Amino acid sequence: MAGFESFSIALDESTDLFDKAQLATIIRGNDKECTVTEELLALLPLKGTPTGEDIFNEVQEMATQRDNAETVLRAQK
Repeated sequence: MAGFESFSIALDESTDLFDKAQLATIIRGNDKECTVTEELLALLPLKGTPTGEDIFNEVQEMATQRDNAETVLRAQK
C-alpha cells in the first residue's frame, strides 16, 4: 500500500449465514509501473441493520487505526 501512486477503496456490506451484517473493505491501487494490487483491508462486523452513517463511522474508525490514515482523511476534507 505504501508504494501506491493512486488508490480506491471499495465497500461491500452483506449478511452472513448467521444473519449478521459484515462490511468488507478492499483497497485497490497501482504503483509507478501501473501494476494493480488489490488487498482486503478489513472484514468488519456491523450491529443490527446498518445505515449509511453506521458504515461511514466504521470505515472512519478503521482508517484512523491504520498508519498514515490521518493524511488520507485530511485530504478528503
